[in-house]
Amino acid sequence: MSDLLGKSGNELKAGVLTIKDKEQNFVFKNLTAEPTPSWFRGFSAPVKLTDDLTFEQKIFLVKHDKDSFSQWDNAQQLWQTLILTPGKIDELLFFDAIEFTVKNVKDKSLICELLTLPSERVLHNAQTVIDVFDIHNKRERVIEKIRTRFKALFFDLYQSLNTSQAYELTPEAVGQRALKNICLFYLSEDSDIA
Repeated sequence: MSDLLGKSGNELKAGVLTIKDKEQNFVFKNLTAEPTPSWFRGFSAPVKLTDDLTFEQKIFLVKHDKDSFSQWDNAQQLWQTLILTPGKIDELLFFDAIEFTVKNVKDKSLICELLTLPSERVLHNAQTVIDVFDIHNKRERVIEKIRTRFKALFFDLYQSLNTSQAYELTPEAVGQRALKNICLFYLSEDSDIA
């Protein structure tokens, strides 16, 4: 399932694109402005798609897409770019988008996932030559940047989630605990404890 989103995040067209070849082009007619495509909505299978979405379009999807998988997938692509090739991304604009999303998304589980960096294994898979130490160090540098930028936000979030509510096994409670833990991870001094 894919949708075309307008400038304000509204859905312009929705549908299913059937991909039969290794490379295909699709043309959408009767659109008044250039849309941003949101791929694999409601889909979570591991599919690798090469698209030509710009940095700005991916930021837009992280902030405004109503599909949580699309938000997460675009955030993961941006985190990966920031870690592996930081010169290709506007870090300030990306961090602003993350902050906007954290403050405006209600789903605590989704916020936790958006704040979770790709694992070193995922980063290794994105490389033709794997330098384990280099990737580890690059990922750690981004963790430090996140800590520095969002320290106050994470502290406030942690405080708001650190309640004396009875343990519940509900999606909401699980999401709250997960978000609380990721905040605690970023607030900790030593990333090796996570």
